Amino acid sequence: MRYHIPRPSRFFFPVFIRYRWTRKTLFFVPTLDLRDTECVGGHWRLVELKMGKSQDVQVSFDTVREKNLMQLKKLNLSIFPVTYQDKFYTDALSSGDFTKLAYYADLCVGSIACRLEKKEGGGGVRLYIMTLGVLAPYRRMGIGSKLLRKTLEQCEQQTESPIMEVYLHVQTNNDAAIEFYKKFNFEITEEIKNYYKHLEPPDCFVLSKTLVSPSKTKVPQ
Repeated sequence: MRYHIPRPSRFFFPVFIRYRWTRKTLFFVPTLDLRDTECVGGHWRLVELKMGKSQDVQVSFDTVREKNLMQLKKLNLSIFPVTYQDKFYTDALSSGDFTKLAYYADLCVGSIACRLEKKEGGGGVRLYIMTLGVLAPYRRMGIGSKLLRKTLEQCEQQTESPIMEVYLHVQTNNDAAIEFYKKFNFEITEEIKNYYKHLEPPDCFVLSKTLVSPSKTKVPQ
């Protein structure tokens, strides 16, 4: 038996949602868990009960530009527990194709926002993942994995000013996010004490994926 998950309208995004199973229906209950505020690049983790395995769904992508920047802002307001300043969006726009929106059934349901940086010591360019998030009803469908995989594939295709490294920060107790990125061959390269001002624990790990060269980059299938 298949159960229909209601879709949010184009102008409203549910924020904190978990699934609860009953014999007759599947319904949503708002929830908030501060322990999960950094799950998968900084978003609230979805608590899911008896929902089964991830689905292989059809997802399309669109690069964030001025004309659709508001979509990214709406997603961030719905998914993340912080308000991002103008510099965040300036960096996101400057990254070009590395900041994307994900669409499922013609609805904007997720995004990845990145920042291009010069690697210290003149070692080329590196990519910083600022956020990676999916609206709660659409998690556990592989959309976050598709966003990250698409980004890594673009790193592989970058021939001019090749990307030498991709990295991000993850709260030290966020096992789910750490496990997620390790599946894509990210490694813990550093621990930073007191990185977060309003989270407990305040420490973070730096997760990094070194790309020897664009032609040798391997992206998990």
